[in-house]
Amino acid sequence: MMKNTGLTLKTKNLVLVPTDDVRYWTKPWNINKKDTGINVGKVGFKGNPENYAVEIEISIKSDFRGRDYDSEVLEIITNWALGKDKVFIVETYAYSDDRPAIAALKKAKFVEDEVVGKKTRFIRKRDRMPWLLLTMSMFLSGGFAIGYTIHSVVQGLIIGCCLGLITGIFMTVRGRKRLELAERDWRSSKNKRRKR
Repeated sequence: MMKNTGLTLKTKNLVLVPTDDVRYWTKPWNINKKDTGINVGKVGFKGNPENYAVEIEISIKSDFRGRDYDSEVLEIITNWALGKDKVFIVETYAYSDDRPAIAALKKAKFVEDEVVGKKTRFIRKRDRMPWLLLTMSMFLSGGFAIGYTIHSVVQGLIIGCCLGLITGIFMTVRGRKRLELAERDWRSSKNKRRKR
């Protein structure tokens, strides 16, 4: 019997519920209408994250197509996956002549990557964190507090600004490098598979 961990993902119209409470990456998720609970399809990952990437598949029942459910689902499940530590890239495939699927992918911020036979691979990368903004605001407020206690707010703000700038630049460069390494590993694994 499955225990309820309470993990559900909600969109404007839909609720995504995993069919297995511990195997999120290998079992499908049900797509249910939020108001009625009617199942409109399934979405799932094709295995655990590998080489910093995961592949996603979505299937909306024919009665519910054309209602923009696929882009809603792609947006929420992709954001969930990219929020996990080992996932930097989410990929999926669409037939090159399937305009509704391609439109849904583009609406969910996927970009074309490569044509593979009759299909086109679409990917979405993890967004870069605005580290500079975060560290500047954090260290400026800390600098203000320190400056206020030593009766020199200007000195505190200067110290906070310098520390925030240095930390923000370091974190931005580190994040960019992690994303580049993840994409390089992912692409090299794709090339190895293709050569087999």
